[in-house]
Amino acid sequence: MPHRLVFGRRRQSPPALGRAGYDPRPMFYVLLSVLPVLLVLSALASASETALFSLSATDRQEIGRCSPRIGRAVEKLLSQPRLLLIQVLVLNMTINVLYFVISSVMTIRAANPAAAGAISVGSVLAVILFGEVYAKVLAGAHARAAAERLALPLVGIRGAMLPILLGLDRFAVGPLARLLHPGPACTGVEREELTALLEQSSGVLSVSERQVLREVVELRHRRVRDVMAPRVDLRWVEGDWTPGRPLPGGQEFVPASGDGLHRHVAFSIDSKLALAGSDRRWRTEPVFVPEQARLDQLLSELARRDAEHAYCVDEFGEIRGLVRVEDVIDELVSGVSHARAESVAMVEPGVWRVPGRMPAHDFAEVFTVPEFEQSSTEEGVSTVAGLLAAKLGKVPDEGDRVRSGRLELIVTKMNNRAVEEVEVRTIEQETGA
Repeated sequence: MPHRLVFGRRRQSPPALGRAGYDPRPMFYVLLSVLPVLLVLSALASASETALFSLSATDRQEIGRCSPRIGRAVEKLLSQPRLLLIQVLVLNMTINVLYFVISSVMTIRAANPAAAGAISVGSVLAVILFGEVYAKVLAGAHARAAAERLALPLVGIRGAMLPILLGLDRFAVGPLARLLHPGPACTGVEREELTALLEQSSGVLSVSERQVLREVVELRHRRVRDVMAPRVDLRWVEGDWTPGRPLPGGQEFVPASGDGLHRHVAFSIDSKLALAGSDRRWRTEPVFVPEQARLDQLLSELARRDAEHAYCVDEFGEIRGLVRVEDVIDELVSGVSHARAESVAMVEPGVWRVPGRMPAHDFAEVFTVPEFEQSSTEEGVSTVAGLLAAKLGKVPDEGDRVRSGRLELIVTKMNNRAVEEVEVRTIEQETGA
């Protein structure tokens, strides 16, 4: 009998045991304690996606400067965005599936239908609000802080999941992406074909029009470092500079040092507005671009940030120079860059003098030696002085000589450790003498 009388009163029987002979309630509470942990993990997975893909170039620069280890982790993750997206989605999906499996078991084990309904609805609302909406909103508002805390764990998880991620990318996501967004049937017109077409346009386009179009074609193949003003030409002010104090002359934009060592740009000063006492903003937030970026990418970034100049940084985040929109325009209109504007002087037939900072691309174009630009690319340098140092394997001295193709380059003038002037001789001329 389910009930029995004790002292004239009905006493309820103990709770029914499960099929295995144990009380199911402890397991219910164990599962209930696991759900918040899974909810937090789901929120972290969702937040990591939003935080990492919301980082600006400045954020990534600052992370690398403050913590090189975390900076490398962030760059490693963002260098393969599709793989990062697959990783985050797999993590989020796995956690959410486990979350709903446990919530379903709890629903089945609920004491009554009302409790089962509350568990079912509550678990769904919790994962939507806390695991997705709130997590993404907070990560978007504090992208840098979230990325700094999540980058290293994600890199570690990627190492463990790498075979799975690569398999999904190659055999599932990649083919599906190509199926849904197939590439164009035509591969496009190559640079050489456009250049040849311009050369054949004589009589249709003027010389100046052909020159501008030729430079536009070359825009995607020129780098920021080819037109930037090098760091040695930049003069800085301290970060506590205020209007009314002197500024370096002959410099349109002046960087203000944020650390006293001229390694970090705290803000940029428009010298014309600052000295004229204009009510317009003379202080602007610095824009950073990689020195290896293409000129078309530079223009896109400046347009997006509504900026007129940017500071060029190397792979370690160090300031390498400054580039302005005017520098790119000069390159398009006149076909010369900032350093090439310094004239190439002929000393005598077969002998010229060029500035050491002259871009290798311009040097190759002026002297018709394409192998010079190829050598500079192989050595990872961008100027005549850089190629000399790479070929010599040391800091050049006056009188050092390097041969490149049919030319011989001789260092004739140094400014401290910088090559200021180089003499260029044709080898045929020297041999003939």
